[in-house]
Amino acid sequence: MHQAARIRGLDECAEISNAPFLKYGTHKRVDELPSGEGEEIVPKLLYARMPQDAEEERKVHKLAGSRHAPGDWIFRARIVSLSWRGLHTSGIAEELGCHPKTVRKRLHRFNSEGIDGL
Repeated sequence: MHQAARIRGLDECAEISNAPFLKYGTHKRVDELPSGEGEEIVPKLLYARMPQDAEEERKVHKLAGSRHAPGDWIFRARIVSLSWRGLHTSGIAEELGCHPKTVRKRLHRFNSEGIDGL
């Protein structure tokens, strides 16, 4: 009987591992995909667009190295500056100590709005 219980347990695990969606790593089956309301789809590999002119590049690099500008502007300018140097979103996040989703969000905003998006 003990052997049968172990085999039945393995069968249940095999059934669970074939579940298409597991909620938070538990063994509860989720029947439908998360709606994702409120979140926009952003590609994982994202880079800041190239500067439109030398003036925009100068402003971003100057802001990234500033000590007297608002901290959030400096942080966002550093994200763009590191992206221009070729770092991926995960590398930028590690360098600045933030979440990769934050980096992707800020790069997406810079790409759509330019320096005003910082």
